[in-house]
Amino acid sequence: MAELTRAPLDVAALTARAAHPERGAIVTFLGTTRDHHRGRAVVRLEYEAYERMALPALERIERETCTRFAIATCAIVHRLGEVPPREASVVVVISAEHRGPAFDACRWAMDELKRNVPIWKKERFADGGEDWVEGEPLARRPPSGERCAGLLANARIGIARGRVPKRRAPFLVAAGEPPERPRGMTAHER
Repeated sequence: MAELTRAPLDVAALTARAAHPERGAIVTFLGTTRDHHRGRAVVRLEYEAYERMALPALERIERETCTRFAIATCAIVHRLGEVPPREASVVVVISAEHRGPAFDACRWAMDELKRNVPIWKKERFADGGEDWVEGEPLARRPPSGERCAGLLANARIGIARGRVPKRRAPFLVAAGEPPERPRGMTAHER
């Protein structure tokens, strides 16, 4: 199971779904919002995703986790939108016959999510400031040649006009899709 949601995560339901008499281990990882970062008080996190790419990436991680490790089930659910301190933004639930593969699978799945899924996190601070958290780049290679040049040009124009946040452009290019075209833009401006 892989899912993106704007609702609070129901960890108890995901854990109950993973339970089975033949399985001796359930490992759950919860990523929660801290109330501080680098000496600043955090009031909430805000998550955005390129959903058309993020959900298939989560589904791929779920499938690959099940085939790579000796586990029975894998569930990955990531929350989007605002997440206040102490609430979970991501949950990975693994069930297996034994604890070793369950722990290994859980860590691998979470690491893959952080590396390969286009989800962005903004921290909102008590002092009124905000910062986008830098993540690792998407592992997939962008298109090459003329197509890549055109996509990059579209991304630059979209960024310059404030229509595409800078953090999204590499993901859009990697996905082979141009960023949204700004309203009123003519063909020669692309």
